[in-house]
Amino acid sequence: LPVLTGYFLRKLDTIKRDSYVPSDDDILHLRRSTSDSDTINFRMEVMSLIGKLTSLQVTCTDVGGQAHERTEWPKHAENLNAILYVVSLPEFSNVSGGTNVLESQLEILETVKQNEHFQCATIIVLLNKVDLLESKLQGLEVSEFFPEYQGANDINSVLKFFKQEVARRLGQEPTEEELPNIITSCATNTELMRTIIEKIGQSILQRTLSESKFFG
Repeated sequence: LPVLTGYFLRKLDTIKRDSYVPSDDDILHLRRSTSDSDTINFRMEVMSLIGKLTSLQVTCTDVGGQAHERTEWPKHAENLNAILYVVSLPEFSNVSGGTNVLESQLEILETVKQNEHFQCATIIVLLNKVDLLESKLQGLEVSEFFPEYQGANDINSVLKFFKQEVARRLGQEPTEEELPNIITSCATNTELMRTIIEKIGQSILQRTLSESKFFG
């Protein structure tokens, strides 16, 4: 939440007006802690393997990652195609309960990867809030919080490091090559997020077709 305070403080005079109506950008900057699972259903158009738009029914469940919430994970595993795991990059410098918040998120990612109920699901990782990370790099060194990082403190070098770190936690080879299931994103960039969601939909569709025996 502290990283978003500046956004709303800059708009305080506007927000105080009786006529104020939140913009899409205002809504995207809001945060709500996940204390239970929330499920939404929607249809989306994705490009099929034969180059035609196909309507896909998607059920998306948002679950919490706290220890007491992980006991509920197995009940969401049935018919699971993909897991979208969001990592908040600006948390690299924050500490909660004596533990680095970003390191804690990476450790939970390893728990997801190792969970026996999720072995058939594709894991897609969003390295989120790249814009806020870039702002924090102006005054903080990543190496102060991740001593193993010895690279330059610019956004491209830092993103490369965290991509390779995520790949390692997923048991992938952290090579120089593109890692298609690890995506950098900014949640308030609606066009980028639309593209990401479409890619996820394509991944789900391809997996569904592969398992349906239509392609052998």
